[in-house]
Amino acid sequence: MLLQHRITESSRPALATLFVTLLLSGMSALAVAGINSPFIYIGTLGVASIVILRYPLAGVTSAIAATMIWERFFTLTPFALGETLYKLYPLDVVLLVTVLAVAVQYRAGHFKRPVFSALDRTILTWTAVITLLFLFSTFLAETKFDLAFSTWKNYVFYALLYVAMRYLVRSAHDFSLVIRTMLWSGVAIIVFQVIGLAQAQGLWTEFTPLSTEGKRLLAPTHAFYLTLPFIILLFRSEIKRYASEFLRWRPWLLWIWGFGALVSLTRHLWVSLVAQIGALYAQSKEARVTMQQYAKKPIAVILVLGAIMLWLFALAPSLHTNIEVLDEGRALMLRFSSFFSTGDVSFDWRKSLWQESIQLYADNPWLGIGFGREITFPLPGFIYTTEVRNLHNSPLGILLQGGLVAMIAFLFMLLGAWRLYRAHTHDILPYAAMLGGFLVNSLFGTYFEINLLVLFFWLILGLMRARIEAK
Repeated sequence: MLLQHRITESSRPALATLFVTLLLSGMSALAVAGINSPFIYIGTLGVASIVILRYPLAGVTSAIAATMIWERFFTLTPFALGETLYKLYPLDVVLLVTVLAVAVQYRAGHFKRPVFSALDRTILTWTAVITLLFLFSTFLAETKFDLAFSTWKNYVFYALLYVAMRYLVRSAHDFSLVIRTMLWSGVAIIVFQVIGLAQAQGLWTEFTPLSTEGKRLLAPTHAFYLTLPFIILLFRSEIKRYASEFLRWRPWLLWIWGFGALVSLTRHLWVSLVAQIGALYAQSKEARVTMQQYAKKPIAVILVLGAIMLWLFALAPSLHTNIEVLDEGRALMLRFSSFFSTGDVSFDWRKSLWQESIQLYADNPWLGIGFGREITFPLPGFIYTTEVRNLHNSPLGILLQGGLVAMIAFLFMLLGAWRLYRAHTHDILPYAAMLGGFLVNSLFGTYFEINLLVLFFWLILGLMRARIEAK
């Protein structure tokens, strides 16, 4: 009876995670269908909040799961009241309630405050600097307050995930739940891969149009999410310790998730994933053995893809005559060749925008131009205006908006992560690789400028810190 009680107690955070994730998924599915009712919003998040207040770790894990599965339909669905839209997103509510639950349970003595680490200090410095720069920006004439606040929110507010993890992910059992959440969410994304193959175009790919011919079979956001559990699967010891049920499925999931990243046609993701794999191959014997073992079995990927295609043909006979799915090979070749093309629209757009940004920065080197600004730059035939947060180069965006002051704070934070890695290389190597991949991605995308991506920066830092205590 005592054993049964213990099992029940230990499984409650996982059950709470499942329950809250299902609640959030229901609301997100309605958002996909265009249904955004204040009653649904308040009712769903109200029930979820009650559960999170009792089991705060479920706030962390359900936020991860709902974001990985539903992306912008969970993280960017506003609260609609009549014709007015308030940018209080479900993700925001979940994080705020989670931190509130942490504060309540901490005051009640349910757990101790974590030791304030060097990484914590660098993150606190970053948040303080960005907050001061945001306040400074509000006094500038050209600042658009809503854009400036959104910038501050993406740079600072979502660090609440890291704060919550520092208090809540303190044991191997807690860490295991986070890792399992990421892995199972990755499995759920396979459904989107199948849908993309079935209809020869991935769901929600219209938000990221291609500059070359072809169609994405998986949205770039989903492909990015898959790279995180992909890296974890390369380490058998991590899976054995924290998610042993995935041991037998490692080779299959590695091939399937790798295929998903490929057919997303996301060039910067290819670059970052290759960089991560190369770094791990050089630094980790365990990861190297995994790569060599599975690379010698190409029959695995053939069987996986063959089974998927046979299933699709059985499910959708129209694919027998629909050759669009076969055009993906040509689209891949075009996408690869665009690396060496001088006429790619996306490259030209970035080049002109980045050149103009560097010129603006040169005029405002210390404090930058401020948050909440737009930038005008020339393109052949016309003048284009866009928000600074759309630079598709996050470090340059930080430098342009906050000057050297913000960049020094950013590099100081990365230095804190680097020192943590050097002190605990063996324990946190997979998560350090994820951080490196995220930073590479941020050189070509809006990874610090949109919540459905920047959330994972703070998740990765939280995993690096928590893994040390989860031995």
